[in-house]
Amino acid sequence: MDLDKTKLIKLLNLTSSNSDGEALNALRIANKMLTENNITWQQIVTGDYKTPETAREYAKGYRAGFAKATNQAYKRPVVVMRQQRPTQTMIFDHHRLQETLNRIMSHWDNLNVHQKHYVNNAVEFIKANRCLPLSNYDELMKISKSLWGQY
Repeated sequence: MDLDKTKLIKLLNLTSSNSDGEALNALRIANKMLTENNITWQQIVTGDYKTPETAREYAKGYRAGFAKATNQAYKRPVVVMRQQRPTQTMIFDHHRLQETLNRIMSHWDNLNVHQKHYVNNAVEFIKANRCLPLSNYDELMKISKSLWGQY
């Protein structure tokens, strides 16, 4: 849900109403809007937040790797392409990740120190980002398959 700034301003204007009930209700609705968008009043006052729309636009620009330049002949902004950052394919299938990790964890004692460290780092990455790069998932699959070969 995107933050509707126009609605928020109207609600804040209603807080100056002579009717205490109307003012309180307007403030509660404004607080609910901010909570739904994970924004605090401090972020609103300082301007230190991005609505999902501006965050998406920023991400698009970052992924495309563009910078604005000025075309001197026409005095118009021009998009100048830069080399795009390589992106990794991410695994978001939590069921598949959980199955792989459970299979590895069931044979934890058979792992060497390097493998244990790698698995711990993968688990921490998944907890923090709710996904795992495909290259790391492939490495987990290699560890899992090496455990199968032992039996």
